[in-house]
Amino acid sequence: MTSRENQGKRSYGRFCPLSLALDQVGDRWTLHIILSLLSGPKRYSQLKKHLAGAGTNILSERLRLLSANQIVGRTAGDSPGSEITYHLTERGRELGPAVGSLAMWGLSLLWPAPGSEIGERKVFDRTWTGGPSTEPVDERYQWSIDGIEFELAVSGSELIRTRGRSPRPAATFKASSATLGAIVRGQTTVADAVQRREVHLNGTKMAIERMFMVVGFPLARLGF
Repeated sequence: MTSRENQGKRSYGRFCPLSLALDQVGDRWTLHIILSLLSGPKRYSQLKKHLAGAGTNILSERLRLLSANQIVGRTAGDSPGSEITYHLTERGRELGPAVGSLAMWGLSLLWPAPGSEIGERKVFDRTWTGGPSTEPVDERYQWSIDGIEFELAVSGSELIRTRGRSPRPAATFKASSATLGAIVRGQTTVADAVQRREVHLNGTKMAIERMFMVVGFPLARLGF
């Protein structure tokens, strides 16, 4: 069965390079899988933990299609029963610059636009970032990116972003957008950026880990 037949109604059916590319990587969560694999091979359990909101069926289907389109490869361990590891093929790695640039383009949408009332307060869905064990109750965090300060408050399944300083943050994070982008793309870890004084952190280790888990950062990005 061809890739087009696999995707059915999702195919644009157009003689257009952008349409043909989106036929293969335009489905929801597909680019998130590619972004996650840019930092190295992952087991299914690792991908499932990082992309919890995708759901088991969707994640399995996306990996199947990516494998069929030779974007993602599968490697089995040497011992019987070893877990399958997923990695980007050479063709998949070619998507790195495009996915990285798209993530960088969207990076500024994480914080309120300077000098504008738009985005003063925004509520995000955080159910995809992990299970109940990662849900602190009424915990607040202070972020400062490129000098723009905002609070991130966890409330059940919501992550609420509000412009300004948090009165009692459990942890604080300060960095430039360039450094945050490098962390998001897996080019550096938070710990390495702290050592280079590109990131300033305050709070207990557990509070800092919770802060990054509730915004969807895999703990591998922390490097602690």
